[in-house]
Amino acid sequence: MVSYLTRIFGLSRLDMAEDVVQDTLCRALQMWPLHGVPDNPSAWLMRVARNRAIDLLRRDDQLRYFTPELVRLLGLREDQAGDTALEEEIQDDQLRMMFSCCHPDLSTEAQVTLILKTLCGFSVSEIANALLASKDSIEKRLGRARKLFRLSGTFVEIASASDIPNRLEAVYEAIYLLFNEGYHGSRSDRTVREDLCFEAIRLALLLGEHPEGEKPKTHALLALLCFHAARLSGRMDDDGGLIQLEMQDRSKWDRV
Repeated sequence: MVSYLTRIFGLSRLDMAEDVVQDTLCRALQMWPLHGVPDNPSAWLMRVARNRAIDLLRRDDQLRYFTPELVRLLGLREDQAGDTALEEEIQDDQLRMMFSCCHPDLSTEAQVTLILKTLCGFSVSEIANALLASKDSIEKRLGRARKLFRLSGTFVEIASASDIPNRLEAVYEAIYLLFNEGYHGSRSDRTVREDLCFEAIRLALLLGEHPEGEKPKTHALLALLCFHAARLSGRMDDDGGLIQLEMQDRSKWDRV
């Protein structure tokens, strides 16, 4: 959702996109217990976020001039595509935004930090653990990155295909760290998070399908992720504890 909205507003409005998403999720927590979960939850969330974004645009003097065009852009794809197409579009937007976060004026560490925080939903402590850095340094990196985009003055800042080769390394690292957090996370309550592992694999698959991302290193990363993901079902016992490799039930491994 952040990726979709930021594609319209530009990275200079990243904070606003995040606020819209947070408001939308809060509204879902209020409405769904009363009225039930919608038939298509993701489409409901996107529609509510879109309407909330339009409301904010109309209240913002700086963007008032652009409001008619932005409203048209926000509604265009929803009007022309069905719910299934919208879900597929979100996937493409997320991968596209990963490259957009890799601004050349940011260090690789700052690029990866921004991706993990904005698009992967990592907390500051989880990012610090993944990058072996202090929380203060992570906060400073995020602050510098947001300030850069805020002051860029660019209305829409999205990476083009020609930008992809120079930004691949940061995206590789972010995808790997996303998988790593799922495979053996820093949170004591959820040591293994299969959802993060499969999200990393999904992003790697999308990257490999892009002409600029179809490289040996992409396929090598995907192979590594799939190799480790094959053992996920055998890594934990019934109490949620980790099982050492030699003690795992190999019949539970996915050999496909």
